[in-house]
Amino acid sequence: YRWNQLLDEATMAATVRMAGWIKTLGWVVIVAVALVVSISSPSDSAIVALLFSPFIGMGLVLVNVGSTRLELSADHVRLRTILARYEMRWDEVRWIETDDRMSMLVLHGEDKRLTIPGGDYWSGADRDRAWPRFVAQMDARSVKMQRSFWSQFKLSRNTKVHK
Repeated sequence: YRWNQLLDEATMAATVRMAGWIKTLGWVVIVAVALVVSISSPSDSAIVALLFSPFIGMGLVLVNVGSTRLELSADHVRLRTILARYEMRWDEVRWIETDDRMSMLVLHGEDKRLTIPGGDYWSGADRDRAWPRFVAQMDARSVKMQRSFWSQFKLSRNTKVHK
């Protein structure tokens, strides 16, 4: 009975957002750097801005990641960020790679991969239903999960959807 219930739930789409604190942290970093630059003397403001530009870049990355939406359906996994949209069909997934904390999940296919944040970073109304649906899709397709420290550094490849 439980298996059939999981399969039924797996056919329904679930959409989750990333945890709100990620986006908030990004904005805090950007505003803090802007304040530091604004209170520096006019002659030093360009140098201060240059020195703190990596922090602005980090803040922008956090805002982008924090604005991410993940859609899990019976057919595909779709990741939407401010900058791009990525998608991989479940029938293309051969195996999944993750780190010890499952903070990142890398779906591998033939010459492609989709990197998505792990379940601890998911939030929203579908959060509690999304992971069982994800696992049900893995089980239905006999997709194995492997642990790797390097999974947290991998980027998506050949999964970007061009509009």
